[in-house]
Amino acid sequence: MPWTIAGSGRVKLSSDNTYSLGTTVGNGADTPTLLLANGHNSVNSATGSGSLTVKAGATIGGDGASRSSSFAINGKVMVGTGGSDTTSQTTITGVTASTVTGANLTSI
Repeated sequence: MPWTIAGSGRVKLSSDNTYSLGTTVGNGADTPTLLLANGHNSVNSATGSGSLTVKAGATIGGDGASRSSSFAINGKVMVGTGGSDTTSQTTITGVTASTVTGANLTSI
C-alpha cells in the first residue's frame, strides 16, 4: 500500500528514502504539499523507489530529487522551494512509463 500524504499541510522529506511501495500526495479533495529536501544533486530518491503520484489539488516541489519507478502528476509542480527561489531545483525522474497530466509549474 502506498504512503499517502493527505490534508492541507506540508511534509518535508530531508533525506534519501528506501521505501518501495509508492508515495501518493493528496486524495483528490485536499491540498497537501510534499517538499523534496534531499538535495537536487542526490543520486538517491526522497520518495523511495516505488511510484510517485501527485493528485489534483496537491503540490510537489523543493530542493530535492525523486527517482521513483514511475510518476503520474496531475497536481502542481512548485519550482525549487517556491517564491523567488531561482537556485534550487526539483528533479523528478521516472524510470518506466510516466505521465504528467494537467500539471502546471507554479511559484508559491
